[in-house]
Amino acid sequence: MMELSGCRVLPMTPGQAAEYLCWEYPAPYTLYNIPPAYRERERAVILSELDRWFAVVDRQGQMVGFFTYRFDAAGRMEIGLGLRPDCTGQGSGAAYTRRCVDFGRARYGYGGPVLLRVIRGNDRALRAYLRAGFRILREEQASAYGSPIVFLWRKGLWKTAEKPQNDWPIFRYYFLRKYARIEKTLFRKGAVR
Repeated sequence: MMELSGCRVLPMTPGQAAEYLCWEYPAPYTLYNIPPAYRERERAVILSELDRWFAVVDRQGQMVGFFTYRFDAAGRMEIGLGLRPDCTGQGSGAAYTRRCVDFGRARYGYGGPVLLRVIRGNDRALRAYLRAGFRILREEQASAYGSPIVFLWRKGLWKTAEKPQNDWPIFRYYFLRKYARIEKTLFRKGAVR
């Protein structure tokens, strides 16, 4: 598993933006590869929004990922995140997603719902986002570099003070709520005193 505790989140530099645009993901994640014909355009977009892009760097100062933030018309925070291809598939996706949310909340003083989009078919990311506390809101048709894709919108269920640190509090919370309902029902029926 990738060690996140030693990573720092810093404002992204133009050089790091160029580095990110050259990342090459293996199949079945090649849709995340930025085609060379689009890299200069994407670089210009990132540089025009550089105040919203952050590099996640390891102890050696190497970029292992990025976070990006924007707010929609309703004022909700939407996050974007990515890991360098050789850092994916190591079981750190949920913790990395929570770190992205925590950093954005602290950076922008935001306590409302958090949205993110993921391409349908990226089951590895879907599992990580579910473990991080997100749920599907809706699907949206879109296009990426000329290829049709479907995004799944997700909304964070926690507020800063309620955010679980791992899956155990989620399980414990729902288990205890369910147990309390069962106990209350049995008590009303006289089965428990």
